[in-house]
Amino acid sequence: MHFDPDPGWHVYWKNPGQSGVATEVLLEGLSFGAIQWPAPERFEAPGPIVTYGYHDTVLYADAPAPAETAHIKADVDFLVCEVDCIPARVLLEADVDPRAESSAIRAAATRIPALTDNLVLEGRWPARGETTQATLRCREGACAFDPDHFFPERVVGLDIRPAAASGSLTLHLGASSDVREQALRGVVQVGEHWREFDLSMEPAARGTTSPRLPSLSSFGLALLFAFLGGLILNLMPCVLPVLTIKILGVLRLAETPARARHHGWAYAFGVVASMIALAGIVLAFRAGGQELGWGFHLQEPRFVGFLAALLTVLALGLFGVFHLQVGGSALAARVDASDGLSRSVGEGVLAVILATPCSAPLLGTAVGYALAQPAHVVIVIFAAVGAGLAAPFVLLVYVPPLMRRVPKPGPWMTVLERLLGFSLLGAAVWLVWIYGQTTGVNGMAILLALLLALTFGVWTVARGGRRGWVVAAPIVAAAGWMLWTVAPQTGDPHDEWRAWEESAVQAELDAGRSALVVFTADWCVTCKVNERFVLHSDEVERELSDTAVFVADWTLRDDRIRAELARYGRAGVPLTLVYHPSAPERPLVLPELLSKDDVLTALRPAS
Repeated sequence: MHFDPDPGWHVYWKNPGQSGVATEVLLEGLSFGAIQWPAPERFEAPGPIVTYGYHDTVLYADAPAPAETAHIKADVDFLVCEVDCIPARVLLEADVDPRAESSAIRAAATRIPALTDNLVLEGRWPARGETTQATLRCREGACAFDPDHFFPERVVGLDIRPAAASGSLTLHLGASSDVREQALRGVVQVGEHWREFDLSMEPAARGTTSPRLPSLSSFGLALLFAFLGGLILNLMPCVLPVLTIKILGVLRLAETPARARHHGWAYAFGVVASMIALAGIVLAFRAGGQELGWGFHLQEPRFVGFLAALLTVLALGLFGVFHLQVGGSALAARVDASDGLSRSVGEGVLAVILATPCSAPLLGTAVGYALAQPAHVVIVIFAAVGAGLAAPFVLLVYVPPLMRRVPKPGPWMTVLERLLGFSLLGAAVWLVWIYGQTTGVNGMAILLALLLALTFGVWTVARGGRRGWVVAAPIVAAAGWMLWTVAPQTGDPHDEWRAWEESAVQAELDAGRSALVVFTADWCVTCKVNERFVLHSDEVERELSDTAVFVADWTLRDDRIRAELARYGRAGVPLTLVYHPSAPERPLVLPELLSKDDVLTALRPAS
């Protein structure tokens, strides 16, 4: 059943939402399966009233198609709405030739979500009159979900309100009747792909619990686990970059015990205050209906890029590019001139930022307990983790025998600074890898370009003073802007495009659809600029909704693509062609460097 609503009008999905009526089709003449529903859209009316359906051309298809020409009768009951809604019922008859219809059905199949088993639903069903929360997540790894692209099938007596969460989707469930032991079905967009799910509720996993540890039955035990977990965090790789800086701090303060104690408490204050701030962020998001987990800040690519840049700058200081830290008597003189307590506080903040991605033994259990408790318990547990993380350094500055064993400052510290600089660069490499996991190889390359620009900028400023800033500032600003605009990668940008085949393009033209063919390669910079800033822009993607898009990927040698390029007088990529059914033999050849106007104009049939 093919619907083509006028602009502004829409028909409905199988769950129409808070209003509307699902389209129903009763067929006679052949035995068909259930309708294969394309992924719907979300509509909001004043109130707000949320409904699900389709505003553009949509084909409701059954499968399998008949093997030969068949006479089919259809009784179609539907509702079409704009501001007003018009119910309609039509009786249709047609002789259907499956060979003529196959291309349209194949095109419709590309909009049908694929059933997945990589999703899991954790939580519990609410009892009558109760409200609970459940979590929809991927079984393997974190996934990108959008609450506006989550469409459940209707469950009688259950109200479902989705909310964004880091790497998952939080579902607020309210029951007006008993809904236990039911399955939840529907479709959801995971990254760039639509997926169908059919899930039973599973018990929610909370924290990381060791089978040899007792369950957290009391607040006191949770507090102890939190402190010990923070203590053990000092041995985790995440914290080593900060410990390298603190080692130098201990060395430079060995001869001034009183000042060392001041710095110890300043460091502890920075650690504990940062942990309390993290608890506040978690509670603020929870109040807004979102759940955050331990180390949530490293799920934000921009923050990861900032940390990599910060560690690179700190490493440059240790390499002597500028005097962030110096050795011997000059360092002692600087400490004598100023306590520098704010610096120790900042080191404590950095320790927390880098430590929280790690989960030490006992820590997962304590944090898992805290996240299920009231706000004051969350704050106290997080503060206890901070106290454990800061404890070794505070203990060191308060135990004279330990301080006496610390070597005295001297020229050898310069060599140690260089070695510790490499440890900071190692941590920066780890952060670049994390960044690449979320943004892809292109995003990783942009971050490396930023680090290169930042290194050049720091070196220029260190050598040229104020004049160095004039040279360095625009370079670093440009690299930073590029990093800020990098979007998290949720899939191959070509995943929604079909592989180019001449026969496939011809089939679309025979079916009356236009086609866009993009000849590209991963190593082609102009191709990537065209794809990112033009072909994947919102305006062009909306215009392409009724156009078949094909990609001819020339990353690896392919003589078919080479011959097609030569046919249009090109020796390489990019090449972009637009085919219209009215002139299938004369495609429009677009410029190498695309603009949105070029593509939008070419897609209009009148062109």
